[in-house]
Amino acid sequence: MTNGHRAVILWQEYVDVILSKLSTPPLYQNILVLFWEV
Repeated sequence: MTNGHRAVILWQEYVDVILSKLSTPPLYQNILVLFWEV
């Protein structure tokens, strides 16, 4: 596992925590999808 891959996993966990706390609208999730596609 490279450091880059590990960073991605940590980022996903961080985002999951934020989403669970804020219960953000779908728009934010769409932005994350666009970010992931890049």
